[in-house]
Formats: sequence, structure tokens, C-alpha cells
Amino acid sequence: MLDASFNLAVEGFDSPLVPQGPLHDYLPRRIALTPRVSGVPADDLMSLLDRAIDGADKDSLQAEALACSPRGR
Repeated sequence: MLDASFNLAVEGFDSPLVPQGPLHDYLPRRIALTPRVSGVPADDLMSLLDRAIDGADKDSLQAEALACSPRGR
């Protein structure tokens, strides 16, 4: 079974929708996420990734991904 995680960080986040002023000072300066995938058979996931790279149909990939998840079984 696969047990994987990766770190993703965004520095200097800004939005033109928030005008300069007091509210702008409350925008986060750094966002860090650590997504985790576990409990998925590694062979099934590699097959899914190979098909995605080869340009398989989005709907069939989604159905296959849901079938791989622990909730989909």
C-alpha cells in the first residue's frame, strides 16, 4: 500500500481583490500544505498515473481513481 506525502508552500501571497489598507495586512504571507495519500495499492496508482500521462479520458480516470480509494472499495 502507498503511503506518500509532499510539502507545498506559497510565499508572498497577494490578491488584487483586496485593496491596500488594514485588511491587506491580514493576508497570509506564507501558506504551507502537506497532502498525504495512504491506503491505496501502489500498483493501481502507478497504472492510473501511466494512463493519465498517456492522455486517457478524464471521466474514466476519475472513475478509476475513485475505485482505488479506500472509500471506493
